[in-house]
Amino acid sequence: MEAETPCELLECSAANVAEVIRIANPHAHLLACSYAAALVSKLENADFSSLNDFHSKNDYDHVVALMPSDARMLMSYPALQFLKHQLSFGAQTLEELEEEVQDGKCNLRIESERVLRVVHVVALQMRCLDEVCVQLGELRGDESMPSVELPGKKMRMLEMPMDSAQQLVSELFPNFAASISFSGCDTFIKERSSATYGIPTRYVRHVVQARMDYSISSNDLQMERCQWEDGYIKLSAFPESERGGGCCKILAWMSQLQYEKLIAMDVHNASLAKAWIDQVKHRPHTASRAPEMTVRL
Repeated sequence: MEAETPCELLECSAANVAEVIRIANPHAHLLACSYAAALVSKLENADFSSLNDFHSKNDYDHVVALMPSDARMLMSYPALQFLKHQLSFGAQTLEELEEEVQDGKCNLRIESERVLRVVHVVALQMRCLDEVCVQLGELRGDESMPSVELPGKKMRMLEMPMDSAQQLVSELFPNFAASISFSGCDTFIKERSSATYGIPTRYVRHVVQARMDYSISSNDLQMERCQWEDGYIKLSAFPESERGGGCCKILAWMSQLQYEKLIAMDVHNASLAKAWIDQVKHRPHTASRAPEMTVRL
């Protein structure tokens, strides 16, 4: 290709351009450098065999989650200002939301003229032999809170899914973390309104595949056997270190067939899960024996 008219080629180094941006707008410089560093960090932990020039799994929300707190606060500032001028959004709620951003629990941005809250969650799809680990809900003091899902927790910003999964395993199974291995991670995105803040929230769910060594027994995990239909499930309670105040996660080990049936029950599984949680609530845990329970609804 030839130029039809004489022209000049202006060559600028990346360092010089960055310096001009820094002088003209320090905030823009901070955002550009932070985003670039976060993108490099994400690529360093990516599966290189899946990288190509046509499609990238490193979308905007994944990269922003790896940015430092001061840069993320700048990114969230326009959304916070937008909410500040909405009459339906109280000052205390706005302050709590700002604290969440500061603590790395979520990010905010404006999308299609609305404020979008983005939360990253890690979940464990953990197996031992032919059984899968399922979270039935929580026990908060004497109150049973059923919610059937895979064991999980909110991720902090700057964390990678595998790091968060390792932390979750250390919290749930502190004595057996070394006996649990990880094999992969799948990401799913779901959007719904936040029950706490009433704004659209995008939940980026990282499901990490894990496997517990088969040598770990029910007695080791202080589990209680509970009869369900033609088989058994095994229940155990694990205190939540972050919340305290007598809050426990209630986990169950069950076959893949039982898990699929429980999930297929959809909202109707809540009453069954609550019955199991109530059974755990009223029985002491001992490592020497695993008592049997029967649930009939």
